[in-house]
Amino acid sequence: MHTSRVSKVLTSLPVGERVGIAFSGGLDTSVAVAWMREKGAVPCTYTADIGQYDEPDIDSVPG
Repeated sequence: MHTSRVSKVLTSLPVGERVGIAFSGGLDTSVAVAWMREKGAVPCTYTADIGQYDEPDIDSVPG
């Protein structure tokens, strides 16, 4: 994403409105969700199970 678009998103969150964000559960998205709430937006998080294996299961990955 172009830097000016990122800047616009970061400075113009819609207060009181739902804002979608893909949520990995990691530090970056956890902080982003908290920041969005602090700024008055209502974060709507999306997660998906895309079949990635956890490290302990690496030997069971086909191929």
